[in-house]
Amino acid sequence: MQVYFLVFLHLLQSLFSPCDTQFNNKSSSANLVFQSLDGGNTWKDVSGNLPKGIGINSAFESHGELLLATDKGVYGGDATSELIQWKVDQVLGKSISTISNGWAGPYAISYGNGVYQKIIGTSIWVPMDKSLGDKMVRTILEIPGGIVFIASDNGIYKSMDGRKTWKKVFSEGMVLGLMENDGVLFAAGFKGVLKSVNGGEQWDWVFTEDGMAFYTGMIDGRLTAITSGMGPWGMEKSAPFGIKTNRLRTSVDGGRTWQRADAGLSNALFNQDLLKKNMQNGVQFRPSAIKDIDQLGEYLYCSLDAGLFRSADHGITWQLIFSADDNKSFETVIFGKSIYVVSVFSGC
Repeated sequence: MQVYFLVFLHLLQSLFSPCDTQFNNKSSSANLVFQSLDGGNTWKDVSGNLPKGIGINSAFESHGELLLATDKGVYGGDATSELIQWKVDQVLGKSISTISNGWAGPYAISYGNGVYQKIIGTSIWVPMDKSLGDKMVRTILEIPGGIVFIASDNGIYKSMDGRKTWKKVFSEGMVLGLMENDGVLFAAGFKGVLKSVNGGEQWDWVFTEDGMAFYTGMIDGRLTAITSGMGPWGMEKSAPFGIKTNRLRTSVDGGRTWQRADAGLSNALFNQDLLKKNMQNGVQFRPSAIKDIDQLGEYLYCSLDAGLFRSADHGITWQLIFSADDNKSFETVIFGKSIYVVSVFSGC
């Protein structure tokens, strides 16, 4: 009944407030979203009519739409277009921390507030976590069989009845990411990488040498993780001169053993130009952290604070193909033949 009411509300808005989901180009921003259609050789600013002062927290592609989780709600545009006209979903109207994929539509997560799912073809986002008391949600994962997992600052929850009820299946602490591959589940947690082989009922730590993990995924046929690189939980160490850098790890045996995969990025991680720029601006030195990694065809793409790097030899060597300005942080989104580089808020 609630869904029908929201759809009706959306129709009324479209009839009487046709500009609610549009905004004025005169107040638009720039240098926030860039697109490449040739593998990263050339780039075009497609920030278009995004408003000035907007803060982007993360970016995601869903059902052919490029979605931006921002401090002003969710902005979406046609990911297949070479001239994106951005629209904002005013019905949501909250600061959104991240977006996750869902079979019925994407999920928007407002950290500390709640979880919403979009009705495809509309700008309606329906609350989806009323039965879950925990609002410190980080991400959502749906797997075959209608099973849904939520990762939060307090652990992992599992629902097998369409999100009506939730069972807490991991309670040790913060979990930031979830992924599934061939029936095996992996999670990025506060101690490192977690694994479950029984449908998420039990979770075991399979890699804790680097400390906290921020990401797990399948890249180039390998299980891949981005970690803090600071050492095991409770025994964290800093490199000389207070330098702290994260690491890129891969596993070819399901998480039993892990190898460093960031040797080719060492020059980028400790980028001298970035160091000089920071010193000139009075910014405390930090290396160019690894933000995310993705793949398109034979190329790997890795986002760092220094910019976007591309590798044609499975990560052995890397080439800078998009240079960052003013020490910005970027996320990469790949859809079809398009590569998007999105300037995101960099904070704790």
